[in-house]
Amino acid sequence: MPNYGAAAIATPAAAAGAPYAFFQTNATRRARIYKFLITNTQTVFSQVGLIRSSNAPTTPGAITPAQYDTADAAAVSILAVTFTTVPTVGTSFLEEFSLGPSQGAGLADQWQSDKEITLAVSTSLVVWNPGAGAGGILSLTISFDE
Repeated sequence: MPNYGAAAIATPAAAAGAPYAFFQTNATRRARIYKFLITNTQTVFSQVGLIRSSNAPTTPGAITPAQYDTADAAAVSILAVTFTTVPTVGTSFLEEFSLGPSQGAGLADQWQSDKEITLAVSTSLVVWNPGAGAGGILSLTISFDE
């Protein structure tokens, strides 16, 4: 399967109980996420959770990931940090963590090939602020295959 990467700055920062960003597959290919890098760009304590979306969010300015091998087909999944239809989520987080109040505080998750987060077609993974306060502006990088 071809490998892709996308990166973005989640601006503005997520309010309490709101999305920083979301990653969405399309109707033809699923995606297997094998790496997430999330870092704080501000001196603000930030809570972060990864959770599947309960709805079909939409975005006015999606980021199309780049292929790591330029001979591969273009990606069909997207990464977005702005929304026209905001993602909604349930309560079953795949992961939750906190980033300290310093620039560069971050987390790099890299999963083994048999432990990747797999998204079915037409689904979304949301980078969510599960905390009670506004988070900082985050830098996000995702690596995946389709």
